[in-house]
Amino acid sequence: MRKESLLNVISDLAKQSLKPKQVFIIDASPDNLQINKADVSAGINLNFLKFGFTPNASKQRNLAIREVRTPWILFLDDDVSFDADLIEIYTRLAESLGVDGISGLVKLPKYEKYYSVKKTGDRLRNVRGVNYQGADKIIDTHVICTANFFVRTEAVKAVGGFDEQILGTIDDVDFALRLRKKGFRIIHHPLPEVLHFQKSSGARSFGNQWALANLFYFQYRHFEDPKKKSLLINTLWHFCRPSRDWSSPVLVVDRAKNIINAHHEAIQRIQQGPKNLCIRENECTSHF
Repeated sequence: MRKESLLNVISDLAKQSLKPKQVFIIDASPDNLQINKADVSAGINLNFLKFGFTPNASKQRNLAIREVRTPWILFLDDDVSFDADLIEIYTRLAESLGVDGISGLVKLPKYEKYYSVKKTGDRLRNVRGVNYQGADKIIDTHVICTANFFVRTEAVKAVGGFDEQILGTIDDVDFALRLRKKGFRIIHHPLPEVLHFQKSSGARSFGNQWALANLFYFQYRHFEDPKKKSLLINTLWHFCRPSRDWSSPVLVVDRAKNIINAHHEAIQRIQQGPKNLCIRENECTSHF
């Protein structure tokens, strides 16, 4: 649901000094917000797929991964901007460093740099690790950002791509953590950079229950606590503890219900197990 931003990304790709051989756009927007052929004048190999199901960034990326015919994949968000040498920088670094994945610098408009080094989130999420998305140094990491991530295609396919049980938040950290566990080397590097506008639509519009279900699932998949209820209680306390919100009890009760529902949903996903590149072809149709 970010048509104008997406058109700007396509324009930035068309200006690259080293042209991408394939570009995939898998759009789950309503029909009136889908890009049509008349909108695009880029001289690059664009592949548009209309995703006609409930938005799921992991599944959408997996649809494109199936069709990739190049040795490297660059993942970008639809609300970023970047200079004309982004792909050239990534390619040069990949050749010289011998790594399997590079997570580039992610900058926000409000700040010169996005938190140089920080813990990702609070005690509910501290299992994710240290976030180096804005760090001015090279460091091994699994906390990557798919707004700006370059990775070997063979590595992506070796771990089955993205886990479709995680619908669009923390999916990138889960993905990189599985790459690291498989023996692939992932680094943060400050040279390839994007400006990330963090538009309010897209995944951020789905709300707390949706995001927490992803976080609960991630926690239990990689860092399972024998007492799963402890994270649920922690989360309830974090979002529902005594505060001025108690002046609106309906709000607090709704918030608690959302957290409990998110927890139940995550447990169901754990019982079902992870899902990856095994995708039925009829889940996506060619757009043009």
